[in-house]
Amino acid sequence: MKEILFISILTFVQLQCDSGILYPRASAVRELLSLNGLWKFSLSKSNDTKFEDGNWSLYNLDNDEDLELMPVPASYNDISTNDKVRDHVGIVRYQRNFIVPRSWAEKRIWLRFSSVCYAAQVYINGKLAITHDIGHLPFGSEITSFLNLDIDNDITVLVNNILTGTTIPQGSLNILPSGRLKQSYPFDFFNYAGIDRPVVLYTTAQTYIDDIKITTEIRGTSGFVNYNITIVGDHYNHSIAIVDKGGRQISVSYNQPLNGSLLIPNVNLWWPYLMNDQPGYLYTLKQPFGVRELSWDNSTFNINGKPLYLRGFGRHEDSDIRGKGLDLPLIIRDHNLIKWIGANSYRTSHYPYAEEIMDLADSLGIMIIDEVPAVAIEQIVAHAKSLDNTRPITVVNNVAPNEDHSGQFLDILSMNKYNAWYENSGDLDIIVPNFISQAEAWHTKHNRPVLVTEYGADTCHILFGLKSFNPTSCPSTSRLFDELRAKGWLVGEMIWNFADFRTEQSKQRQPKASAHLMRQRYWALAELLDNATLPLDLNNYIVEKSTKIRDEF
Repeated sequence: MKEILFISILTFVQLQCDSGILYPRASAVRELLSLNGLWKFSLSKSNDTKFEDGNWSLYNLDNDEDLELMPVPASYNDISTNDKVRDHVGIVRYQRNFIVPRSWAEKRIWLRFSSVCYAAQVYINGKLAITHDIGHLPFGSEITSFLNLDIDNDITVLVNNILTGTTIPQGSLNILPSGRLKQSYPFDFFNYAGIDRPVVLYTTAQTYIDDIKITTEIRGTSGFVNYNITIVGDHYNHSIAIVDKGGRQISVSYNQPLNGSLLIPNVNLWWPYLMNDQPGYLYTLKQPFGVRELSWDNSTFNINGKPLYLRGFGRHEDSDIRGKGLDLPLIIRDHNLIKWIGANSYRTSHYPYAEEIMDLADSLGIMIIDEVPAVAIEQIVAHAKSLDNTRPITVVNNVAPNEDHSGQFLDILSMNKYNAWYENSGDLDIIVPNFISQAEAWHTKHNRPVLVTEYGADTCHILFGLKSFNPTSCPSTSRLFDELRAKGWLVGEMIWNFADFRTEQSKQRQPKASAHLMRQRYWALAELLDNATLPLDLNNYIVEKSTKIRDEF
């Protein structure tokens, strides 16, 4: 990949949301109403590059010859047979009606979007209710005062996909001599847009839980769950209880302060896939969480005191027809493939993924490098550390170590390397020496662990797709990684890319020949490093042993 400086957090817990934006879960006091389904949809007929504040009538659907039905959640680009929809630059309009149940009359009613790419204005019954910028992130607001009870309510969402120098991610806009708008951006994946994740209405009482933050610590065989709960409103009684995976209540407090700590004796720790017989063990404190502790130094990255070696992929939240739309069957298929190949991690290149994806990975023991969609904004590192210092920060970097200015701020150094592809094309004999010298240069310059976040040669390491495997253009890098691992400061290897994704090519998710080869390597690493039992259908494969990572275990 040609991008540089994608900021990432190596994260192994659920996303902690801003105030008022907790993931919506039905309970005894909260009701949910999905607004997913078919919405009316049309393109803006003018070259508007920004919203006209409060003037939604400019984007009228009535008698619109371009009117279509559009599924939500989904990106709109590949749904239509109209090329103008696929490549549209500017504003589109979604609209539908809904009825609020009569039983909600005494409750506070909230509207939540899991993601709209990239900017949105939301109108309820013709009045502007919510505005939001930045895709891939949830947003919402209380809309009680905008609603009618017992009769239809209208919701209209204007979506703008234009990227500029001040949006995240960044882009630029040009007006061609024909008058057509054309967008450019510093990334090489397709710029999908639309209401691409679920939309829900939900209720709260007048007094409600607004936010929950959880961190965990390990002391011997005990786990400690530190919690901080934000309540809006007055007059409440509360209990705080932890429930284990079997549904048993194991720790509880009544009417204690809303920030404190609970003890879990003989704790079941959260372990990555293949590092333990019960990977992804989750307790529940009204939301699932794992008990784990991360630590790192100049050469190692540890979970629960044990060295980690990440083996996985860069990925895209991308599929046929749906674009970046949330697709539960595809999510399950992808994670089944990740487990099949013996990987334990992936990176959300180049934006945060849907909360449903993060929660599924958490429950399966799959580690995630959660990426921010900003390019070349080093200030994000300081901001991320101010919010959370329990997880390491990295930058996915494609520059040479002697040209780098970001490594001094980082906990782990991530490098992308494409010898014989992006550089020195076709010179296969330089791959190993160049790769090793650059990895050593990164570690020597900053004295930090090194993680290879991208490597490959054209399409050979896109493991699940349509393109055929060309072994002459994809020399094995396995011995290379084993040599680096022996040095004691390499903490992982990630292939670019998990599956074919939309630029101009099509994509599918069938294992290619390279996927079977990589499956042999990842499972061999799992056996060597984590004492995992190999699957019976796996052909023999030899990994060069590195004593550095396992001497003390």
